[in-house]
Amino acid sequence: ASEKLILMAVKVSVVLCGTAGAGLAITTSSVQLFWIMSIDVMYCMMAPQVICIFYLSRWVNYLGACFGFVLALLLRVLVGEPVIGLPDLMPLPWDKIQDDGTRYRLFPFRTAILLITLGTIFLVSRLAECLFEKRKLGSEDETDATCQEMKPMNKEQTNTSLD
Repeated sequence: ASEKLILMAVKVSVVLCGTAGAGLAITTSSVQLFWIMSIDVMYCMMAPQVICIFYLSRWVNYLGACFGFVLALLLRVLVGEPVIGLPDLMPLPWDKIQDDGTRYRLFPFRTAILLITLGTIFLVSRLAECLFEKRKLGSEDETDATCQEMKPMNKEQTNTSLD
């Protein structure tokens, strides 16, 4: 990606994370609860992005990353969070409802969201690359530039010296 695009992505990410953090800080009643919610957001939504950047960077692109983040956010909202008053709209396997109406989540939904997001980022990135190569997605100039950006770098480009 170009330097201008990276700077814009960083600025948008800072604003979105700051807004989400401010919203969590306002809605939580304790600092401990705020940290727990922040860790939950980092694990479910940001960890797949970081894993892809470090370990799958040759096979993923920005379209997959954006789609994965939106899907992770949607899934996390649908699962709900009773601590902040977010209702659970999506039933999960192995849920136990006690006589008093308390629901116990036994399914590891945070890890499931992480894995679903990883798979989605990879699949959408591959699909986008196929569509770019067949010129079904984007204009001709944009397609050529994007295809060049998505190709893995050769050894001369990856070996940079720190001298």
